[in-house]
Amino acid sequence: MQNLSDNEWIAQTTYCVAELYSRGTQQTLDLGKFQSNGNGHAEDNLIAALVAQTTNGTIPHGTYDLLIILNRSPCTSLMPELKANHVPACMTRLIDLQTNGLGNGQWRFNIQLNYRHLYGGNPATNWNRALNAFGVQQGAASGMAIMHGEGYNDVSVAIEMSRLQ
Repeated sequence: MQNLSDNEWIAQTTYCVAELYSRGTQQTLDLGKFQSNGNGHAEDNLIAALVAQTTNGTIPHGTYDLLIILNRSPCTSLMPELKANHVPACMTRLIDLQTNGLGNGQWRFNIQLNYRHLYGGNPATNWNRALNAFGVQQGAASGMAIMHGEGYNDVSVAIEMSRLQ
């Protein structure tokens, strides 16, 4: 698996690295490094790569453990709003991937999500960070294994989260 550089860990741009472990073949596949760009957020680009590799047969049907390491948590929306690239929020897409897989369930994914910082949104505010902490909770409720990073237990975020609930 690739690593994030020190500069990528602290960058405003979202970066992620990912790998798949096949429960059937017991092999690991490095999916690569992804970043937010004009095509979407880092998670959108990861999902696009998964779709391409399942469609072209690189990844055979089966059940996989999907490890995703991010420098910031996935973006979240309280409503099914679309991002600028006309797709749902990243956490919504990851929950769908965890719950439904791809190809009508021919590919199933058990996601382990590790992130370092809470995504602050634009503009970065405690409310936006609280919203994304709430999204992380939704991901955990869907069955994702989540390793929290810095800021998840921040008091200002906790106050804003109490207003969301």
